Amino acid sequence: MKQLGFAMSNDSENSPGFAPLDPIDGRDLGNWKTRYPKEAQKTIILEAIYLGLIFLFIPIILMLFIILKDYQFFDNLIVRKYSFAWLGGTFGGVLFSLKWLYHSVAKNIWNEDRRLWRLFTPHLSGGFSFAMVVLISSNLINVFNPEALNRLGTIFGIGFLTGYFSDYAVGKFTDVAKTLFGVSQKSDSSKGIK
Repeated sequence: MKQLGFAMSNDSENSPGFAPLDPIDGRDLGNWKTRYPKEAQKTIILEAIYLGLIFLFIPIILMLFIILKDYQFFDNLIVRKYSFAWLGGTFGGVLFSLKWLYHSVAKNIWNEDRRLWRLFTPHLSGGFSFAMVVLISSNLINVFNPEALNRLGTIFGIGFLTGYFSDYAVGKFTDVAKTLFGVSQKSDSSKGIK
């Protein structure tokens, strides 16, 4: 099927591929109305507002750290370092959540069951980023020179990357934990022995 000059195979019509693979979202030309009922539209808008507010507040908080750097609390390098890690991770996580939200809405795969995932991803990303900077600072993870963590831009960048890719970061943390602590064996109760 060819629409707007884009060749589309039958597989792409049935799969929830993302732009630019299917820039018209599998719709007929001129079909502009939403596919979602009013109740879903309200929830989608509330999620978008929630994520949008987090997206806007991160730069504001960063600016406060810059403007108020002469005050004792904001001048403390440790406070700044870990705050920038958390803010960078949250910013990465909120960008990921916003991207997923608009793709899932456009592709007609949005559902309420993923709401908690979309709402908590920014905050979990902030926490993972904070932990990552703590692990790098303590030399438990030797990915970067700990001296690089004296630059706030680097810290925010590490936080952002960890936050945006937090699903992958969790997977890597799991691999590290398996290597360090070994894989747990199934308990007797899981084999039906009581």
